[in-house]
Amino acid sequence: MKMNNNYIIFLGGLFLLSMYFYDLPEWFQSYSINVSTKFSAVLLFAVCFVFLFLKRIYPNKHIISKKVEKLEYEKKIINSSNPNHPNLINSFIDITTYQKTEIHIRKLSVAIEQNPTTIVITDIAGNIEYANPKFTELTGYSFDEVKGLNSSKLKSGKTDSKVYRELWRTILSGEVWKGEFINKKKNGDEFIESAIISPIFDDSGEIINFLAIYEDITEKRNSEKKIREQQTQLEKSFHDLEFAKKKAEDSMAEIEKLNEFTRKINSSLSTSAILKEIYSYIYNRTGFDLIWILLVNKKKGQIFSDSNLSVFNSAENLDISFFREFKMKLNESLGVLFKTYQTRIPFYTLDAMNSKRSITNLFDDRKIRLRNIDFEIQRKGNFQSMLQIPLVLQNEVIGILNLTAHRKLVDIQNEDIRYLMRFADQIAGVIFNAHLMEELQEAKQDAEISEKIAVMAQKEMEQEKRKSDQLLLNILPGEIAKELREKGAISPVQYQSVSVMFTDFKGFTKIAETMTPTELIDELDICFSYFDSLMDRFNLEKLKTIGDSYMCAGGIPIENKTHPVDTILAALEIQAVMFEAKKLRQSLNLPFWELRLGIHTGPLIAGVIGEKKFAYDVWGDTVNIASRMESSGTPEMVNISKATYDLVKDFFHCEYRGEIQAKNKGFVEMYYVMGIRKELCVEDEPRVPSFRFWILYDRLKKGEPLNLKNLKDRRVGLRDERNVFKERRRNSKNSLPVQNRETNEEILN
Repeated sequence: MKMNNNYIIFLGGLFLLSMYFYDLPEWFQSYSINVSTKFSAVLLFAVCFVFLFLKRIYPNKHIISKKVEKLEYEKKIINSSNPNHPNLINSFIDITTYQKTEIHIRKLSVAIEQNPTTIVITDIAGNIEYANPKFTELTGYSFDEVKGLNSSKLKSGKTDSKVYRELWRTILSGEVWKGEFINKKKNGDEFIESAIISPIFDDSGEIINFLAIYEDITEKRNSEKKIREQQTQLEKSFHDLEFAKKKAEDSMAEIEKLNEFTRKINSSLSTSAILKEIYSYIYNRTGFDLIWILLVNKKKGQIFSDSNLSVFNSAENLDISFFREFKMKLNESLGVLFKTYQTRIPFYTLDAMNSKRSITNLFDDRKIRLRNIDFEIQRKGNFQSMLQIPLVLQNEVIGILNLTAHRKLVDIQNEDIRYLMRFADQIAGVIFNAHLMEELQEAKQDAEISEKIAVMAQKEMEQEKRKSDQLLLNILPGEIAKELREKGAISPVQYQSVSVMFTDFKGFTKIAETMTPTELIDELDICFSYFDSLMDRFNLEKLKTIGDSYMCAGGIPIENKTHPVDTILAALEIQAVMFEAKKLRQSLNLPFWELRLGIHTGPLIAGVIGEKKFAYDVWGDTVNIASRMESSGTPEMVNISKATYDLVKDFFHCEYRGEIQAKNKGFVEMYYVMGIRKELCVEDEPRVPSFRFWILYDRLKKGEPLNLKNLKDRRVGLRDERNVFKERRRNSKNSLPVQNRETNEEILN
């Protein structure tokens, strides 16, 4: 029940008057309160009465300006003249702000205790006064263990002393310091922490403490270090790849030079011309300016100099006659020359003039004892640098190629020496043949020797010619290479119908990142070498490889009518082999590649480009569409265009995909080749053609109408060889479809 404010004010006033003018009630008198106490009580009630009265008059105004949430009451007894009636002092204190501050401090304390970072408070000398639980979790030290100790206890000795000097200079000047430390835990493990250290001031502005906030960044720094190491390794791998690429390019250039050189010396029968080419080549390649060739007469056990097979410059202190007329027994008294002949290992030195009892072969770091002849050769020639290379022909040493420099250093690497060894192998036969030819001219009466030399020279020339021809055939198709040899140039040719095939590995870049450069090249070499083996089998022409993409075509350089069928047969076999390889690698938990393959048939232009490095290539929209067939295809499937489908639909079962969006080509009709038509394949092998297939193929080849209804198996009186074809395709790499076609043609005839 609520009392009316007027009623309360009335009762209050009445109570005050009764208390002041009349005697106190008995229950009040029992407390022995004197007049002073009585007056205090009356005064209190008066204040309350006035407050209520004013609240009644001004209900919407604050009578007390400050809101008091909590009061603390205090009663004090003071001396009184009447001991039976002591004086009391009653006081009320506002403790609201104090309690709020206390609650705020408690919250801050909890926040510091539960903070995920390490918080430490030290005195101005660095002695620890407080550390939160995260400090114990990080360092292994409890607060009791480090309380009062200097924070330097955590030092590992790995942080530069300059850092500490800068730290103290900063915080003693009243500023905040930020930096990193390498500290040590209780168990001895080192860790890296990021620190923010700030001074704490008193009311007078004096520094009384330091507050340090630490964060463990060891894992972060280790991750950054690992990333840097990985980046360094990646840069190294890239550098190695670039180096390998450059080395391969250099090797190809050297091979081209060597083949050109071989062609020149093979085309010349003049000893002087051959020697001139050899000298020019060696001098430009290495810097050796003297060539001294020694030949071996095994029957007589001698080694001798052919004056016509040596080149000396006009250097001073060089006894040319000694070297032109040199002849000795082939034994250990020959010194270093005999070691070169005996071991077939090149000898190389840069210190021929200063050698005493022995000399070190810089090619293999082997010491060789010097003989009298070695000192005599040095006296006669004054050679500073010397390189001896055995000339080997048909696994026999026929002589020694001495390359020397008169009073100058020719510093070469072992790789250069190995190259010169290969060079020596190339010219050994030519040098030997040249020497024999000279002997033949001097001894015309020996017909038998003349015949042997002529045969040997012819074989060597044919062999070198075959090497040169083979190198050209490795670059260009046979017909094109023949035309290039005969005419010296190739004219571009327009073809009306060519089937172009592209392949590409799905996810190649992602898988390649997990492989070393050597592994990557080996894997690509295995795949592309297998693709190369299919080119002759299916009468196709390899055009080029671009990264992980392989390009070939059918119907060039010799036009034919079967190229669409040939290309798809090869494509089916490629996808089948890649699928088997995928299953095998999956079973071994190894990364695998999936192949996209596309084919399109149409007109294009083919020709040879380049002058030094020839390349047989094709151009036209057919090439672009074939590329889109590959990029729009599905791994493990053979994707073909409608133009190709119209040419092969009588041979293969195809599935229509519809019009597919192709880059820069709009919507293009595409088909999947599911396999050879059921009536044209062997049993349930959709990739193995039957005799009926080859009969139809023969009609296509001859340009006859393809009539499946009139297609009959004409193998009268012959056994069923379907299983024979099946076994050949499965087990023999040499069972070529071309051979199968020839067998069928024999049967048909």
